[in-house]
Parts: sequence; structure tokens; C-alpha cells
Amino acid sequence: MKRATRISQIFCVLMALLFCTLVFPSCSSKSSHSPNQSDGYHRTPSRNDGISTDEKGEDITNENTIGDIGTRKLIKEANISIETKEYDEFISNLEKEIKIFGGYIQKSEISGSGDYRNRYAEIVVRIPADRLDGFTNQVSALGNILSKTENVQDVTMDYVDIESRIKALKTQQESLLELMKKSGSLSDILAIQKELTEVQYQLESYESKLRTYDNLIAYGTVTMHIYEVQRETPTSNLSMWEEIGINLSENLNQIGSTARSMFIWFVSSSPYILILVIVALIIFLIIRFSMKASAKKGRSKINSPPNSPEN
Repeated sequence: MKRATRISQIFCVLMALLFCTLVFPSCSSKSSHSPNQSDGYHRTPSRNDGISTDEKGEDITNENTIGDIGTRKLIKEANISIETKEYDEFISNLEKEIKIFGGYIQKSEISGSGDYRNRYAEIVVRIPADRLDGFTNQVSALGNILSKTENVQDVTMDYVDIESRIKALKTQQESLLELMKKSGSLSDILAIQKELTEVQYQLESYESKLRTYDNLIAYGTVTMHIYEVQRETPTSNLSMWEEIGINLSENLNQIGSTARSMFIWFVSSSPYILILVIVALIIFLIIRFSMKASAKKGRSKINSPPNSPEN
């Protein structure tokens, strides 16, 4: 009886341990996934979420960067390839837009002939940097854009470095001038004068670079490649039949252009052709006359009686 009681006690203890093992881990699991300690996947963000210390620091950095853009030294450049069927009208409108945006033409090269409608122009335009985007957008509407690239070069570090060098050279120049005033010997004055000359040379060189940077920063550069065409290049995706139609039209256009070129060449070369025809005719008549004379002489010899033998 005692043995049965002891076995029942041991069994109860084991059941109690098993119950604790099953219950306590589930409780700890629930507590670890409470709303205050979410794992982030099923978390409902509150109004102040996303403004942690790190994120606030990042926002401040971005604000400083945006504010600093206005003081940075940026050189803006753009390159545009464009084609037009109305070349003269395009150039006229382009010149108007340049004046409207306060720019000027720095370089212009034109080649080709208007008769063949194959003129090409490379025009380099300088536009105030703050109006560059508006100008390029306006020019893009004047013709058919083939390509358009924009580039921004940040030269802030170089600019600040040049300014620092200029400031240091000016300080050195003032010190040398003060030293020259206090110097008494001729050799010292000559040595100081030599140093001043070198400082002045470096100062002028850096100031020239700074002026070049100021010009490039104040005015953006737009390089335009302008093509005169009879048919504009399609810039959107075409269906098979549209491509066939365009290629057929281009081939017929090329045949017409070739025929036109041959006719123009024939008419413009007619004086030379006429001279060649006259010379060929004269040569033909001379040859024909010679052949007739030779044939007549041959027939006369055949028809003449033979000489009688002497007695």
C-alpha cells in the first residue's frame, strides 16, 4: 500500500513538472511578442514613427546638403542633336530664343548646301546657368530630337582651393612689400623684388583661373548639332507596316534625288558634252570620208584597162 502511494506521489510530481514545462514557455513567448515589443513585420506605425534619433540626424544632413547646393560652384553643360525639315526657320527661331534667354552664340560652323537640303550646323551657345533648363526644353520643341545629354561638374573644391591660394599669395605679397620698405641693402632689395615677381606671376595665374571658373559657372554651355533633312527620323517604336512604308518612301525619295542630281549634272555639263559631240562628229566625218576615198580609189584601179604589151 505504501509502495502504491509513493508511486502515485512520484507520478503527480512528474505531471506537475511536465505542466510547468508546457505552460511557462508559452507565457514567455506571448510576452516577447507584446504590442510594445513588435518585431516590425506586423507593426502599426504611429504618428511619431520614423523619427528616431538616427532618422532625425539624416533629415538634418539632407537639409544641410540642399541648403549647400546654392553655394556650390557648378558648371553646367548640355549636348543636343536635332534635325529639322525647315532649316532656315529653325535657325531664325533659335536665334530668337537665345536672345530671349539672355545668351549668346560662342561658335557657329555651317556646311552643306541648301539646294540639296543637307546642311549641317554645329552651334555652341552660352546661356545663364539658372535659365539653362528652360532654354534646352524650348529648343527641343523646335525640331526632332535625336539625342540630348546634360552634365553638371562640381568644381567647388577647386574653386575654394584657388581662393585660398590667392589669399595666401596676397598676404605674402604684402609681407614682402613691408620687408622691402625696411630693407636697406641693394642685394636684399633685389632678392625681395625677385620673390615679388614670382608671387605676382602666381597670383595673376590663379586669378585668371578663377575668372575662367566664374564665367563657366555663370553661363552654361549648350552644344547643338543641327541636321537638315527631308524626312525626320522616327523616335518612337513603329509597327512592321509603318517601317515598310517609311523605308519605301525613303528609297523613292533617294531615287528622285538621284534623278534630280543627274539631270542637274547633265544640264550644267551640256557645254562640255556639246563640244565632245562636235569633236566626235568631226572625227566620224573624217574617217568616213577617208574610207570613201579609199574605196573609190580601189574601184578605179579595178575598172582601169590593163596595159597592152609592147611590140
